[in-house]
Amino acid sequence: TKQQFGGIGVLVNIHSEWLTVVEPLEDGPSAKAGLASGDKIIKIGDKTTKGYTIQNAVDELRGKPGTEVTITVQRGKDIEKEFKLIREIIKTKSVRDLFGHGNFDLLGNQIGYARLTGFSEKTAIELESALVKMENSGMKALVLDLRDNPGGLLSQSARVTEMFVKKGQLIVTTEGRNARVQERLFADSSKQRTLPMVVLVNAGSASASEIVSGCLQDLKRAKLIGTKTYGKGSVQSILQQRDGSAIRLTTAKYFTPSHRTIHEKGIEPDYKVEMTPEQIKDVILQRSPLGLNHLNEEDQIRVKAAKDLQLEKGLELLRAKLHTK
Repeated sequence: TKQQFGGIGVLVNIHSEWLTVVEPLEDGPSAKAGLASGDKIIKIGDKTTKGYTIQNAVDELRGKPGTEVTITVQRGKDIEKEFKLIREIIKTKSVRDLFGHGNFDLLGNQIGYARLTGFSEKTAIELESALVKMENSGMKALVLDLRDNPGGLLSQSARVTEMFVKKGQLIVTTEGRNARVQERLFADSSKQRTLPMVVLVNAGSASASEIVSGCLQDLKRAKLIGTKTYGKGSVQSILQQRDGSAIRLTTAKYFTPSHRTIHEKGIEPDYKVEMTPEQIKDVILQRSPLGLNHLNEEDQIRVKAAKDLQLEKGLELLRAKLHTK
């Protein structure tokens, strides 16, 4: 039987060498315990997390459902809090609106917004549902937010992309040694959306996120805004050894429709808009479903004034596009 793993229900990223809570997932152990967006996870058990990778965090936080894990977070400048959390099987949606409410309200009455946190088995279905809801509300343009999206299923990246390109369009090519083509994925949907759109990306956008953004950029279907993506575009095979160790081999790489390599190169945005870790953290806090009550007055004032410069640039471009139509 397949082993079941539990988690604490939290999206994290690396900011200034520390694991930082992007969002506690609704009804998960973290949300129930009171973790907030912007909290720095400084310890898991008795181990410091400084210098941790996302994979380190996954390895430490994931475990058998019903088991306990203790984390220590830093909130604000000086406050440290300890949380004892019981791992659960986490079921969450990978497509979210701006504030995580699931309402998918339009921005400025015409512009839709959808954030993809990963590419799981139901991502395309969830995105289609969100798009239909926003279209019924009068959506004329779209912001697709792939920031800090680490990737996921290759098939889902194709299903998401084909919502916005013509049927039969090449989406991605997988090539092995000596440029030997292993696989080509083409758009297979006759329902193509032609509305203006932008895609938000950053250094945390990897793998399947880069396939989607690279294809849409190649086809001049969307403008990319933010910073260069991570550069994870390889297919890897795991070879188990008799002594229990394993060898991980890169057997192929992904290429965009114009034959740009993704691996170790990343995708450069059309509009480079940088944000500091502090700015990103404040924007995350601003949209926290738990509000700002855990912050002191000075921090509340700063967070309320925070601006998502990358999203604002995207809205600026789309409004100009709509105005000229």
